[in-house]
Amino acid sequence: MNPLTNLLQSLPARVRLAIYAAAFLATLIWAAWQAADGDWATFIGALIGALVSALAGSNVPKRPRS
Repeated sequence: MNPLTNLLQSLPARVRLAIYAAAFLATLIWAAWQAADGDWATFIGALIGALVSALAGSNVPKRPRS
């Protein structure tokens, strides 16, 4: 089993969502930087990486309504 998965699962959902959101924004900024330099292959790779972290954030379970 992946130890990183165990670490992330032990964190509260709110913290995991913040980590995934920060990774998404950082990757988008890096992708924009690469696009501005004209490195389109790296831009596409970074965009895919940003979408993966957005997907991970969307899979964080929501708090049940009371």
